[in-house]
Amino acid sequence: MAWETLARAQVKSLGGKLQKTYLTINANKGRVQLKRRVPDCPQEGVMLPFRWHEDDWGDAYTRIWIIFSLIQQGHNLKQAAELAEGKSPNARTNWKSAVNKFYEFKTRSDNAIKEVTWRDNYSGVLDKLVELLNDSSKVVTVNDIFRQVLSPWESGSDKRDKVAKVMRAFFRFCVEELHFDEKWLPPDNVRKYIGRKPIESVGKTQKGDALTDQQILDLIDSLPIDEYGLRWSNVIKLMSVYGLRPVECNHVIVKQDETTDEPYLFCTYIKRTGKGETFAGEVQPLPLRDAEGREIHWNIVEQILGGNFVLPVMNRGAINTYLARQRGWRKLREQMEAEGKNAVPYSFRHSYSLRGHQLGIIPENVALSMRHSVTVHFSSYPYTNRRSMRADFARARQDNRNAKAS
Repeated sequence: MAWETLARAQVKSLGGKLQKTYLTINANKGRVQLKRRVPDCPQEGVMLPFRWHEDDWGDAYTRIWIIFSLIQQGHNLKQAAELAEGKSPNARTNWKSAVNKFYEFKTRSDNAIKEVTWRDNYSGVLDKLVELLNDSSKVVTVNDIFRQVLSPWESGSDKRDKVAKVMRAFFRFCVEELHFDEKWLPPDNVRKYIGRKPIESVGKTQKGDALTDQQILDLIDSLPIDEYGLRWSNVIKLMSVYGLRPVECNHVIVKQDETTDEPYLFCTYIKRTGKGETFAGEVQPLPLRDAEGREIHWNIVEQILGGNFVLPVMNRGAINTYLARQRGWRKLREQMEAEGKNAVPYSFRHSYSLRGHQLGIIPENVALSMRHSVTVHFSSYPYTNRRSMRADFARARQDNRNAKAS
């Protein structure tokens, strides 16, 4: 390759500046090996932490030039290489300090995330990142780091997507805010690292699919009728009728309408994400229907006011643990999987969204009750876009027919 010829010539030229010394490079297990030969002395060689690749040659040559300068000062090759560790581009980069500054930025900026979000979504990823970046035996280009960190997760998975975006945000912060070398600037689109889901998993979403009203009712009927089962039954009712996230169930209160004095449910939970802030607000009920088409009314607001609507303590992941032990839930998951779908705790919220659109409620109002932006709503529920589009075109065609008729 042309770059290899040029690289060897550059190193040979450096060696020529040293009296009776020859410097050469070659590829050794995919990395750059530097050798020094002095007449009447054993040949020396050291491995450098750079790939034998055109993209890495600029950094590799910088390291070799520093080694050359140290040899000029009287050091042998091994000594010079060790001293050069403190003068190479990688050694000057304090990644641990960068993570600490990124933490300050993410948890204390205007759109700050919660400590638990940092712990669950950022901390482990960045610890692994720093471990790789500080290991001189590893390849440390942006491409390699992304691929090594993301390798444990299935291509196209939600987890892989989240981790890639955390890494992108961190590297961008390092370059834009901490003025790190621009070689660490990640691409805007990290899709090439995330990849696509295997063909056999297409159609099955990790985020979960909507359930039918009957599936939800059957699940509730299958739960134990002891006190604990009744409390979890109330959780499922809240999520299904009001579209709440699991974590929000312990954050609802009853308020009175200022104009009608009617009671309504209000969710006080605020969720901060990379897409923005999920706001607190009023939530509207969408009752389920049984097999005969009759609305099911559990009178949740009235039960809360009467102190009869008791919930379990919703620790993080508690609902997953409880449902996993229930035969009715396992049966439902098997049924969904047979249809190429995925049942998860968020499925109750997704069912609420779908029910609202099936009833003809405009997307903006469904999003308002679900307390996220319309942009997030459209991206999370693509069918809302399709439904809105079809309604607009149908309305336009009808207006056109009416105009011709008149």
